[in-house]
Amino acid sequence: MSFRELEYVIAIARTQSIGQAAKDLNVSQPTLSKFIQTLENSLGQPIFSKQGNRFFLTYAGERYVESAKTILRIKKELDSELSDIKNEEDGELKVAFRMCGGINILPRLISRFWQQYPKIRISVLENGSNNIEESLLNGDVDLAFITLPVKSNAITYEILSHEEVLLVMSPENPLARKYEIRQNCRYPWFNLSDAENENFILQQPGHKTRQVADDLLKSYKVNPNIALTVSNIDIIMQLVSSNQGMTFAGEVPLSQIQTEKPLAYFSVGEPCTEFRFAVAYRNGMYLSSCMKLFINLAKSLMKDPHLLTASYTAIAQKP
Repeated sequence: MSFRELEYVIAIARTQSIGQAAKDLNVSQPTLSKFIQTLENSLGQPIFSKQGNRFFLTYAGERYVESAKTILRIKKELDSELSDIKNEEDGELKVAFRMCGGINILPRLISRFWQQYPKIRISVLENGSNNIEESLLNGDVDLAFITLPVKSNAITYEILSHEEVLLVMSPENPLARKYEIRQNCRYPWFNLSDAENENFILQQPGHKTRQVADDLLKSYKVNPNIALTVSNIDIIMQLVSSNQGMTFAGEVPLSQIQTEKPLAYFSVGEPCTEFRFAVAYRNGMYLSSCMKLFINLAKSLMKDPHLLTASYTAIAQKP
């Protein structure tokens, strides 16, 4: 069986459709249907069960796809290693970034990378951290820039930076003057207990920022009035700047967002709440020379003191 045929089965399992899989693979639908029929006959058992127009994996199919993905990952890693040995500089690097976090370094990172590997094609997946972790384990991406912690112990990571998670509100909110100056906090510190009756605009569940927000509010016994949930952090900040509610966000995405009205940022938690941002890859994975360069360039860029360029709103001192 060829590697291409393994990709056929994986594509059908992913799309649950012969038609869509054939389109993605650039083959005819009859060719793909005949292939599945021949494969199942040779195995002596079905790997798909058909319900209407959808194809679902049988238990044998699940085991087949799991092994097929492993085989293709091994092949890809071997190809990378052999390419290094031949000193070839052609290929593809698939990287994933969490939405609105670290993605701001990408243009500079790719620009510097292409100075040494101009022929390497780069594919970028932007998603929530939980989905990125799944993509990494499935072999859909080579490197993942992700917020810790990771769920799987099959992932190795290297920490790139620490960023504080901040409470964000409009300076027009009366609570914007209700803060403390603490020596161990880089921003005015806000007691979340005072936000009991406030509206919150939060990211949807599944985002690391939402998970941190839920944990913080629970620790302060705040039952939040969640007026809106949305994935897009830019939409959230525009609403917050208009004093429609408050939210939580990391320093890095905040540094890249522009709003019509100013925002006020506050440290929260005891100690102040932090994200750890890391580059991750599968345990035991062969890291090609271009992957190592991509990682090292990311480390260098994340140490740049000018990375965070936001001008933070200064809250007037209490009278």
